[in-house]
Amino acid sequence: MQSIQSFLRGLCRKKPLEPEGEVSTFRRCLTTLDLVALGVGSTLGAGVYVLSGEVARTLAGPSIIISFLIAALASIFAGLCYAEFGARVPKTGSAYLYSYVTVGEVWAFTTGWNLLLSYVIGLLAYGVEESTTVNKIFTSVNVLVLIFVIVSGFIKGKLQNWFITEDILLNATAALENRTLTFNVSSEYGVGGFFPFGFEGTLAGAATCFYAFVGFDCIATTGEEVQNPQKSIPLGIVASLLICFVSYFGVSAALTLMMPYYLLSTQSPLPVAFAYIGWAAAKYAVAVGSLCALSTSLLGSMFPMPRVLFAMARDGLMFKSLCKVSLRQSPVVATLSSGTVAAIMALFFDLKALVDMMSIGTLFSYTLVAICILVLRYQETPSEENDLRTPTTSSFGFLKPPSSPTKETSNTVTTCTVFIGFLIYFGYGVRNSVQKQRLLSSQINFEATETKPDNGPK
Repeated sequence: MQSIQSFLRGLCRKKPLEPEGEVSTFRRCLTTLDLVALGVGSTLGAGVYVLSGEVARTLAGPSIIISFLIAALASIFAGLCYAEFGARVPKTGSAYLYSYVTVGEVWAFTTGWNLLLSYVIGLLAYGVEESTTVNKIFTSVNVLVLIFVIVSGFIKGKLQNWFITEDILLNATAALENRTLTFNVSSEYGVGGFFPFGFEGTLAGAATCFYAFVGFDCIATTGEEVQNPQKSIPLGIVASLLICFVSYFGVSAALTLMMPYYLLSTQSPLPVAFAYIGWAAAKYAVAVGSLCALSTSLLGSMFPMPRVLFAMARDGLMFKSLCKVSLRQSPVVATLSSGTVAAIMALFFDLKALVDMMSIGTLFSYTLVAICILVLRYQETPSEENDLRTPTTSSFGFLKPPSSPTKETSNTVTTCTVFIGFLIYFGYGVRNSVQKQRLLSSQINFEATETKPDNGPK
């Protein structure tokens, strides 16, 4: 019984803020500008060229600007949690590390594994300085294109597109259904006005728009590579979120001003809108901007994956070879391993499963970081015993490489990856945890001090 209690306490052991014997092997070369560019590039991806049209046409109409405002407020709260942790715990690892120092080892591993699974869409293979240089160039081009879109929208836009009447929408619906009369026709585009689908549609649009702000958390993984992390990380997160909000707000406002929302294309809204106002040549600028946005989004979203893997390996929860760095002081083994895993998983996962996995991992990490902030603020002394519920895993079948990713292979591989994650932790991480070795060493030194004979005068 005592061994079981000791095992459960081991699962909940926490990492100190300044662990003994841990030395950073990264080079501090990043500035606040680098972090802002990294956050903007990761967050302001190709979705800004597509998401606005889809949400405006199907969910919110012109009130999409309110949807982005609500989503930005929610993201700012999450960003402030990351900013506070980044200043108080300026080390690599992001949500994995934050949960390790507050709620315990098993939750930290679960968080880290979720983050790794949510980063399998692309991969970064540059050095740190080279990565940020390329990212800044592409992000600058993307922002310039968006400024052009916003200015064009306010020049060529018409305010009456925000206050379309229901009669116009009924005529549009009748034309869509090849009817000549509007009797017994219900509008497919809402009731008109600024809130054509009601405030419920605006809130539904905000839920979709929230994922447009996902990506700023990559800044939190650079704690050991920033010259002044206590200052640069909070500024980088807040500034990148504000820039992204202004961009999304401006693009969605310009789009709905240029063209009635019910005529917007859900696949390529900006080129269609420019053609509608007679500026068809602007589609080439939009194409350049979207390519740069896609590049920076992949570059920025995959920046944290090797660093989270490195942090887990340094703590002994993953294989030690993954914490080796190159001559440029980048986690080269973790980067190559991440690329290999991403390529293999891309073979089995369809796009929807990848998006669902990213959403689950993001929501899990955001929620846990918010909880950890409360724990770090108000729990002065860490508790020795915590309730623990061990996650269960499902059974899985044999894998057969398919000709293309399907829903079945996605479900199978998802189950397998969860099983593999806990197998690695309980088979390797529990026994090789660096924090476990620190605690055992401290206990041995304490016992040796207690049993040392007193040879002083009597």
